[in-house]
Amino acid sequence: MSSTIAVADQRKSGHRLLFSTSPFLGVALAWTFLREPILPAQVAAVPFMIAGLYFVLTARHEHEHMHEPMFHTHSHCHDDGHHNHVHPGLPAWVRHTHPHSHEPMAHTHSHVPDLHHRHD
Repeated sequence: MSSTIAVADQRKSGHRLLFSTSPFLGVALAWTFLREPILPAQVAAVPFMIAGLYFVLTARHEHEHMHEPMFHTHSHCHDDGHHNHVHPGLPAWVRHTHPHSHEPMAHTHSHVPDLHHRHD
């Protein structure tokens, strides 16, 4: 199961990278193609944006945690370490949506708050 969790963590890291770098891309495109002026406030904000990017990309949160049993519907794939039911002929990496249940599970892996990792 640790290999499936590693794959899911890599996928989430890619999403975090895309999400956290998009403001840089937007500003660069506006300055380059829309010929927007480079304002002093924007230049002053760059170190803070870089610091925020650093914290988003290097954040680690890992501990043993318990997943309570639940029944719900949401989009998921079967290579994330949480969705262990099988669909014959459907590769584990294909996202799909249907009602499904989760058995109670205790394990350790790095995670961010999401549908399966809440801290109350």
